[in-house]
Amino acid sequence: MATDRSFCQLTMQNCAVVEGFRGTSVVYPSVDTEICASMAVRPQQACIPSSSRNEDVPDSVKSPHRSTLKFFVLVFALSIPFWVLGAVTDMQLMPGLSVSVLMAFCPLAAALMLVHREDGAAGMSKLLRRSFDFKRIQSRRWFAPAFLLMPCVSVAVYLLMRWMDLPAPAWQFSWLATLLMLFAFFVGALGEELGWSGYALDPLQDRWTALKASMVLGVVGILWHIVPLALLHRPPTWIAWWCLYAVAARILMVWLYNNTGKSVFAVAVFHATLNLAYMLFPENGSHFDMRLGGLVMALTATIVTLVWGPGPSLGSGPPDPLPRCPST
Repeated sequence: MATDRSFCQLTMQNCAVVEGFRGTSVVYPSVDTEICASMAVRPQQACIPSSSRNEDVPDSVKSPHRSTLKFFVLVFALSIPFWVLGAVTDMQLMPGLSVSVLMAFCPLAAALMLVHREDGAAGMSKLLRRSFDFKRIQSRRWFAPAFLLMPCVSVAVYLLMRWMDLPAPAWQFSWLATLLMLFAFFVGALGEELGWSGYALDPLQDRWTALKASMVLGVVGILWHIVPLALLHRPPTWIAWWCLYAVAARILMVWLYNNTGKSVFAVAVFHATLNLAYMLFPENGSHFDMRLGGLVMALTATIVTLVWGPGPSLGSGPPDPLPRCPST
């Protein structure tokens, strides 16, 4: 171990000299030039064992040219035809779901277009592979909130409605229909989350804390959903409470994302169960009290923020320290 430490220190010293004379023909026989080349940006990185680094999963999509603003603008632009279609036809795919919800695939489309421009076909392939990146989830316990948190929120809202003597008909649903809806909502959730989480979230978290990044993404999502909600003739008060619901939901998604190794699959499952829990509420969600829903979601997000902290990543812990040479 002492030999490794000495070699590492010698390597960093010599690499610093090489870096100072970059472009010259100076060569130090005692130094592995490949190590020095890899240490040009972060000299100490070669000194830490790969098993102890916080390395990115291969399918991560990163590019120095990524612009979340361009992504947001492109998502809105691609969504306009679906908004127009919903306004002209007044068609609904399901009760309470305007045909404009097909815009769910616009975040994915926008992300693929930008990734292709930034990283080519290889980048697009990496992004799409994140649809089923469940291997990132190191602890199985995180499957519980991914699949069960939103059904629990829905049950809590239902029990509160019964306790407050609000109209709450008995739950009635078919298991087959439920599974089919879950599949459909999962596909739609991937269309959104490969864009929101897979493309835009990491750059936002690089700039702000996880809480701020989730709120920014939540506000953008609210603006993006306003037209479909208006097409369904939702009253302003309902939309206002839904905004609280949506921002709280995004905070929970970012919390889940950061604690599952940045798994888009986990967030998409959560997103799908969110929509499913709403649609399974008595009479296709028509009796869902959005005021109570917003408050329960806000309380849940507040608890998560207080317990895990607002940043840097709502629970994944502080950044790894700079790599160090092995100690004796």
